[in-house]
Amino acid sequence: MRRLAFLAILPAALSLECRTAPAPAPAPVNRSDIEGAGDLELTSLAPSYVKLVLALGRHDADYVDAYYGPPEWKTEAERVMRPLADIQAEADSLLARLARLAEPREEAPRLRHRYLVKQISALRARSEMLGGKKF
Repeated sequence: MRRLAFLAILPAALSLECRTAPAPAPAPVNRSDIEGAGDLELTSLAPSYVKLVLALGRHDADYVDAYYGPPEWKTEAERVMRPLADIQAEADSLLARLARLAEPREEAPRLRHRYLVKQISALRARSEMLGGKKF
């Protein structure tokens, strides 16, 4: 009988021990080892890209077909007309940030990376054309 009582108490005691033991501190993780870390980096660039598109849209009314993002971004773009040189400089900065990122291993983030590079390059070329450059 004592044996059964002990076996009945043992699981309860072990569960209390598990609940009261402090969790070990997580080991530091290299961001490049995290699955999807490249996608997080791309996500951090997205607002700058969208705002840049809206800024260029002030110089070319046909550049932005439709916008469904945060209204304050559009309001800000409409309030201030940025010079083309500033738009080109920011495009260069975004392209440099993308170039520093390792191309993601997963297909969707990799395609997104390539898409952003091409779109920002095209935005830069369009801003140069609006400034009078001929290609």
